Amino acid sequence: MPVLEMTKENHHDMVAAGGILLVDCWAPWCATCGQSMPVFEACAARYTQHRFAKLDTEAQAELRDAMGIEHLPTVVLYRDGLLLFGQAGSFSAERLDDIISQAEGLDMDVVRAQIATDRGETPPRTPK
Repeated sequence: MPVLEMTKENHHDMVAAGGILLVDCWAPWCATCGQSMPVFEACAARYTQHRFAKLDTEAQAELRDAMGIEHLPTVVLYRDGLLLFGQAGSFSAERLDDIISQAEGLDMDVVRAQIATDRGETPPRTPK
């Protein structure tokens, strides 16, 4: 699956689509971002069951600010509409594999229940 371009216009739909979405936040002036991009694109080629996107933080400054991106490059991972991971730095292929593997292994019902508990809400019930 190709790496998609994330914009403020498609951000909500991309995140809400469910499944795993890994986002590479970068800028044209960032040399480290340019070195990291081939690793990210190779990861996208290995994990065709998931979605991958690039966010040009220069062109999408409003979205960058809304997402709280302060350092580049930054990798962000959503699963089923929930932000699960966001960290600045250059990631090796092995580290990206580990991040994805951990996200795949999560029981999202447990995650949603924990979020509800943390917010002081009643956890959602899972159908039997």
